[in-house]
Amino acid sequence: SRADVGGDIKTNATIWKYAKAAGYRTVFIDAQAQAINNTTHMQNFMTDVERKDIDAFYPLSDVAPAGADLELLDIVAKELASPQPVFIYANKQGMHFPYDKDYAAASARFHPTESEVPDKTMASMINSYRNAVDANVNGFFAQYVKRIPLNGLNVIYTSDHGQLFSPGNATHCKSS
Repeated sequence: SRADVGGDIKTNATIWKYAKAAGYRTVFIDAQAQAINNTTHMQNFMTDVERKDIDAFYPLSDVAPAGADLELLDIVAKELASPQPVFIYANKQGMHFPYDKDYAAASARFHPTESEVPDKTMASMINSYRNAVDANVNGFFAQYVKRIPLNGLNVIYTSDHGQLFSPGNATHCKSS
């Protein structure tokens, strides 16, 4: 629960414990680690208690955000090449506002973008967002299926939050 994140972890099994009990090697890849000052720390309220059940931890702190997700794919491919079953939890770098930094300008399909207009508009922000989704979801998974053998593999992909496009408000990290 939000009220007692640390307490829950001390009393409830984590996904890492379940994976280990099922015979899996456990791997955590953090492609957002460059945003953390101390990369021995974990993301999203993860604790040192959880860390003890993670066999391999890859904080991608020395990779530029734009290349972090491709580096993540390299690690996934390496870990899946092992003969031992592996449970991988990968925290993608993904996309964050301002969205134009999250894709190559030459690949933009939706215009005008925030970088193309003098004053940010709702339409330009949404176009930039759509370009970022195209690059970071569609583009990422196009590379994923080219590089990662999918036989015998289960993949669950989720987002950590949605976006709210409302004039004068941040797109996330705020609720009302």
